[in-house]
Amino acid sequence: MEGETVTFNGKHQRVRDAKLLFPPLQQPRPPLYFGGLV
Repeated sequence: MEGETVTFNGKHQRVRDAKLLFPPLQQPRPPLYFGGLV
């Protein structure tokens, strides 16, 4: 998960080449989402 890029095109939001820069500490790792406006 760390270092992978994600692209998402939804109805109300778009994410292009987002990258998680640090790994989750919890095991098993839950999905981690960030929201914002550009």
